Amino acid sequence: MLLIAQARKLYGDGNQLELELEKNVFAIDASIIDLCLSMYPWAKFRRNKAAVKLHLQLDLKNSIPCFVHITTGKVHEVNVLEMIDFEKGGFYVYGQRVPRF
Repeated sequence: MLLIAQARKLYGDGNQLELELEKNVFAIDASIIDLCLSMYPWAKFRRNKAAVKLHLQLDLKNSIPCFVHITTGKVHEVNVLEMIDFEKGGFYVYGQRVPRF
C-alpha cells in the first residue's frame, strides 16, 4: 500500500482517461485465481478446486491500483466494499458478471 501511495503521487497527473471530470474515476472488480488444491488446501473453493480472489480498485486516470485485497475464492465482492475508502465525489464503476441465457 505504501508503494501504491508513492506511485499515485508520482504519476497521478498522467491523465490517460480522456474525460473532463473534476473528480477521479475508479473501477472496482475481482478476479478468481485458480490454485492446485493439493498444494493449497487452505484455499478450498469447490469440492476439487482451490482458489483465491483478487479484489482491486483501479484509478482509471492513471492506471494505478488504489486498493488491493486477496481473499479465499468464496468471498463475494460485496463483502470487500466496506474495506474501501471511497473518495468524496469520485465516480465508481463496479464490474459485475452478466448472466448468460
